[in-house]
Amino acid sequence: MNGFKKSSSQKKPLLQGFLLNFKKGKTIICLVALLMLATAKTSASDNNPVANPEAVVICGKARFTVLTPEMIRIEYSAKGIFEDQATFTVTNRRLKVPRFRKREDNTYLYIVTDKVRLKYRKSTNPVTTPASPENLTITIDNNGCESVWYPGKSDSLNLKGTCRTLDGSNGDNKRAEMENGLISRSGWAVIDDSWAAIRSDGGRSYALRPNADMEFDWWAERSDTDALDIYYLGYGNDYKKAISDYTKIAGKIPLPPDYVFGYWYSKYSAYSADDYRRIMSEIKDNKIPADVMILDMDWHWNVGNGQSGDKGGWTGWSWNTNLIPNPKACSGISMIIILRLPLIFILPTV
Repeated sequence: MNGFKKSSSQKKPLLQGFLLNFKKGKTIICLVALLMLATAKTSASDNNPVANPEAVVICGKARFTVLTPEMIRIEYSAKGIFEDQATFTVTNRRLKVPRFRKREDNTYLYIVTDKVRLKYRKSTNPVTTPASPENLTITIDNNGCESVWYPGKSDSLNLKGTCRTLDGSNGDNKRAEMENGLISRSGWAVIDDSWAAIRSDGGRSYALRPNADMEFDWWAERSDTDALDIYYLGYGNDYKKAISDYTKIAGKIPLPPDYVFGYWYSKYSAYSADDYRRIMSEIKDNKIPADVMILDMDWHWNVGNGQSGDKGGWTGWSWNTNLIPNPKACSGISMIIILRLPLIFILPTV
């Protein structure tokens, strides 16, 4: 697997599961989704979205939750309604309460931890138009230099996060499409978990609430869709701790299975079933240690590929039978085939 050692103990249950289902003649669909839901259900029992009251400071219509010495949740609701449910982004706020001091005068609320200094003008919305430090600032020592943040401040030094797609990627041309990440040379980063904040995929951060019918948390509307809900991370250049603490509120990130680090064959072309068989045969004949083969989008009906007639495009499990006349014979309902030459197993995706 291109220099990566395969762990047979990790693969056996997966392979045996596939073999058993094939022998029983069952169709395997949405396995990945089911595994994700099962994982979420298991991990949810370890999470508590309600913060320890000792970590919470309420000042009028603003609420501050000191999650770590470097991380503070900032909420503002004109209705005075705060969100204590998990969200798509954050599932756990019940952390060990860090040491901090709170004091007030006639104008300001101050919260000071070992790492950050927050100053909030009481009875105001922390967000100003245009963005300014008038109502809320958080100050840290970033590698010997004072770094001040306020809501809406731009960060040209952010080291960036993810990009929705690498289609058309060439050198650095995708940087403008990348969302801001968790670490920055500015010393601070912000997670905007407000309902109004549109995610890079076009979605929003819904709440997650217990659902008796589903038997696990399910999406729900936020308590106040107009509320501000942001997380300030002021970790300076301690990037490792920033990412580690993020997993405490957002959940642990499982290691990918070892086969994904191997050789993937993927080309966007209107391949037929015979084409795939030929390619797999050539991979084997040339002793290429392949692990994954991608069936790109033309396994669907797709008007644009000239192989679909007048039928629609790229929907559900609509196999293009002009290209793949017998999907079950071509290894079942799936977009991804895991190659374990000479055997072929299916990893369904949605």
